[in-house]
Amino acid sequence: MKATKTESLKVTVIFAGDDAYKASGATATIKIIKETSKFAAKKKVFKVKKSKKYTVTIKSKSEKVINKVKVTLNVKGKKYASNTKNCKAKFNL
Repeated sequence: MKATKTESLKVTVIFAGDDAYKASGATATIKIIKETSKFAAKKKVFKVKKSKKYTVTIKSKSEKVINKVKVTLNVKGKKYASNTKNCKAKFNL
């Protein structure tokens, strides 16, 4: 199951029992919190002569690494896309 929104879910687990163990069950509530992310990128000015490398760091609001997300930069109408690996998206501009 993938969390797509903030919500509370009730989970019920039931064991029917067998020859060695009695039947049992329990109910629990799981609270799903969708946390906002933080985007950290330093302002850069490049000369046009050759391509430059640029790295963007993606972390959650609580400083946890966010992996496997797509990041897109728009530079003067041209789009550059990269996927994060170890919370970093690398671009060749």
